[in-house]
Amino acid sequence: MSLKDTIESDITKVFLNTDEFADEAVWTPAGGIPQTPVPGLYNNFPLHGDENQEQDVEQPRTFFVTSSALVSNWRARDFVRIKNTTYQIINAPYSKEDGSGWSVVPLRLPRGQETLI
Repeated sequence: MSLKDTIESDITKVFLNTDEFADEAVWTPAGGIPQTPVPGLYNNFPLHGDENQEQDVEQPRTFFVTSSALVSNWRARDFVRIKNTTYQIINAPYSKEDGSGWSVVPLRLPRGQETLI
């Protein structure tokens, strides 16, 4: 096994392990029932303000990163529940172009649940 293979294997074992770094996301297809939880890295970075600085708006950059194989059926407008919060998938998961086998799932709060500060 090459060093690259070893590192990729270790990364998967650590970052997709819910006892280490991973959170679980429960995917629900639009109009469907919740599916088996998927481990991955949940990111929610709050961004404050708008482009014109006219009002204070909280616009978090929220996404979930996981193995591409685990999210191949996820689609835009489906729902994902992470840490007791339900998000809507903005766009279908997209794979990282580095060939790593990881996908990014862009998320947002469902319409009507956005926060103004």
